[in-house]
Amino acid sequence: MTQNYISNYYPITIPSHRFYKLGWHQSFEDQRRRVRDIKPNLIFIGDSIVKGLSRYQKVWQLFRDYNAINLGIGGDKSQNVLWRCNEINFPPSVKFAFILCGCNNIDYDDPCDIADSIIQIG
Repeated sequence: MTQNYISNYYPITIPSHRFYKLGWHQSFEDQRRRVRDIKPNLIFIGDSIVKGLSRYQKVWQLFRDYNAINLGIGGDKSQNVLWRCNEINFPPSVKFAFILCGCNNIDYDDPCDIADSIIQIG
């Protein structure tokens, strides 16, 4: 099992990337480009649970009027989502954010630290 080695050395409130994870950087760059091009009003950002929302087209259509974008990446921990939030230049068009992460931290980190990292993302 590959885990984010950064969380073993740094608090999870310190943003960290997953460049060692094959395809992660490309996913991040694709997301950065899409945010720039789409100029969304609503972002969904987080781990594989968020990523999986795109499978449900009928539900996703409910957010059509909000010009929503899905920024989920499977396997991300809260510190990875925090890093992405810091590195993506969100346009002023973003009015709402749905954040779901921390599930991948449960086996490694203290619940209070997980909560703190999610609050920091917000």
